[in-house]
Amino acid sequence: MASVATITPAAQSVTCATGASAEHSFTVTNTTGARLTLGVRVLPKDPGAEGWLAIEGSPERDLDAGETSQFTVKAQPPAGTSAGKYRFQLLVFSTRREDQDFSEGPVVTVEVAAPKSEEPAKKEEPQSFPWWIVAVAVLVLLVGGGVTTWILLSGTKVEVPPVAGLQVDQAVEKLQDAGLKAAPQMRETREKPAGTVLEQSPVAGAQVAEASEVALTVASAPSEEPPVPVPNVVSLTFDDAKRELQEKGFVVQPMEPPAATREFRPGQVTLQVPPARSPAKRGSPVRLQVAGQSVEVPRVAGETLQAAMAKLVSSRLVVSGVTGDQDKLGQAAIGTSPPEGQLVLTGTEVTIRMPGGLRILNLDAVKMVSPQVSEQIIRNKTLMIRRGE
Repeated sequence: MASVATITPAAQSVTCATGASAEHSFTVTNTTGARLTLGVRVLPKDPGAEGWLAIEGSPERDLDAGETSQFTVKAQPPAGTSAGKYRFQLLVFSTRREDQDFSEGPVVTVEVAAPKSEEPAKKEEPQSFPWWIVAVAVLVLLVGGGVTTWILLSGTKVEVPPVAGLQVDQAVEKLQDAGLKAAPQMRETREKPAGTVLEQSPVAGAQVAEASEVALTVASAPSEEPPVPVPNVVSLTFDDAKRELQEKGFVVQPMEPPAATREFRPGQVTLQVPPARSPAKRGSPVRLQVAGQSVEVPRVAGETLQAAMAKLVSSRLVVSGVTGDQDKLGQAAIGTSPPEGQLVLTGTEVTIRMPGGLRILNLDAVKMVSPQVSEQIIRNKTLMIRRGE
């Protein structure tokens, strides 16, 4: 079972006559940390209360995390209901999992009063006024006034129990056991779980009159901020884009690798995810891709193996291998992979294609034709090993 709410009654007991009605109010706070549809139901504890205790208005409400709502139970005992105290509880449950996620409120009471008997007024004969009553009344007033004052000044005192730090339903029950009433008020905070009593007034240990109210400050979850549009940072430098996004409350994450592009200068943002003007919550990530140093793969078809390598290296590309037939390494190159004219990042690995197929040739065979090409490939592979690629 999982608790879904705190349930705080406005009073421990209400009084109602048969044929009349009374209302019991409850404060319900969603303590799950998520938006839920909560339903409420009356659970009578004593026989004879079925049928005349009902929820006023809609028994279901949509509540955000930490949100509070008021529910009212209307008591309307019909004529003939026996006088006495009838106990009940308010059940609050998640409409999705009623049998698993629910909370039961404290037991409260509806006291049904006995009907008053009425007697017809008797017609009295006029009599002479008894003046001796005046003297007695004056004496009673003099003595009774002092007695009344003494009673008022020496009413029953109770000690306020400590309830700060408790859940609000526990605090209410503890105060009711001490003969006091709870007056909860909500305060949004992240410092304590929703439903926790943060403060109480009067403080614990204070002596107060019985049935006095104790104000409780109860924690509720802060309202979620609505999403905000992501600013457009495409074409800004990475540092400027990062600064603008962080000022709006977003977290910046770079995307790898950089983009090879003709539209942007190196270091400019070429892509952002989510895109500009998309709604997103503060604190969520925005990924940025920037333009890298780009170059077109040069044309090497018709060049010797040695000349092809020289062209690629001068374009700041890396020769990573040679394909073709070993017996045709002395002939002219037929192309590259990636192909000529393709825009790539500087430092991209390029394979020289020689006649005879796509089989990668042994470095010893390449060395026999061009030691420089062989050494370039060996250096590249050594760097890859050092970088852990």
